[in-house]
Amino acid sequence: VAAVAGSAPAAHALGRHHRERGDEPAAEYWLRQAAEQGHALGAYALADLLEHRSDVGAERWLRAAAEQGHREAAYRLALALERRATETT
Repeated sequence: VAAVAGSAPAAHALGRHHRERGDEPAAEYWLRQAAEQGHALGAYALADLLEHRSDVGAERWLRAAAEQGHREAAYRLALALERRATETT
């Protein structure tokens, strides 16, 4: 109920629940709801889901989480940027 009412932490929790159950479309929906509200953990979880599908949108959400102080997101963003830099040289 809280996720439907717009609670970013609840949307994050619901997204993680769906991902653990293997329902990626529902997980992506709820994690995106959390991420778009500025929830760092939601942004990181969405980035992780997208990155595992090789979706280029993952970088946007890693950056969003990193900018909010999420250390693992900052590390993974740095790796992604380094990987991209070495691919273009």
